[in-house]
Amino acid sequence: MSANRKLSVLLFDGKSYNQVNTINIVGGPHDCDWSRWAMVYGQETFRLYCFKQDTNDTIYQFGYNPNTQHYEFGYNSEEVLKIIGVPATANTFTFSMLYDESHYRLYFLDINKRDLLHQFVFDGANYVIEKSNPQIRLEGMPKNIDASRMSMLYSKGQNQHGYHVYGFEQGKRKFLVQGYYDTNSNTYKRVNDVEININLMTSDISSFSMLNDGEFWCYFLDWMD
Repeated sequence: MSANRKLSVLLFDGKSYNQVNTINIVGGPHDCDWSRWAMVYGQETFRLYCFKQDTNDTIYQFGYNPNTQHYEFGYNSEEVLKIIGVPATANTFTFSMLYDESHYRLYFLDINKRDLLHQFVFDGANYVIEKSNPQIRLEGMPKNIDASRMSMLYSKGQNQHGYHVYGFEQGKRKFLVQGYYDTNSNTYKRVNDVEININLMTSDISSFSMLNDGEFWCYFLDWMD
């Protein structure tokens, strides 16, 4: 099976997310697990990650090459990264990532408690448990939140500056549930939902990812034509 995929790209216009273009992902190993992927913008590079098949501690890294306008395996990035100390209760069937202008961070939901996130931080070589704050709570999220369809980002602009988490309710496609991180309580608290407009005929909505480079972006993963 080809490792090459493409992304449907949506941009937030202040009211809703709307599709603007597609971007190809090329050069990935044959054992990319595209059911588990995430994206982040950090240090002037748009980055995409997916798990190596049959692992819960190894991720492949892609970078966006503005010259080819493709996400390329290993572009401006380490090709393979390790996650150290994954807890037994971490739900490794999905993950999220963000960059907060200081650290790259990686998150797993807890497999037993959907209101609990396990937090990892990149130490320059591997992703390791964030010792100072290993777990974060989600507050006010719907009980039917789809654990396989959640994503996170850090907004560095003036518009809603800070940490955000997003998810779909099971069986729903029109709105993203949104949580915003409250530093005082170490909790993501539900805020306003966000409308999303996606072509259901051409896009796989079984997973998605978010990032922010000053603008809010949403991505869905599809097969290349």
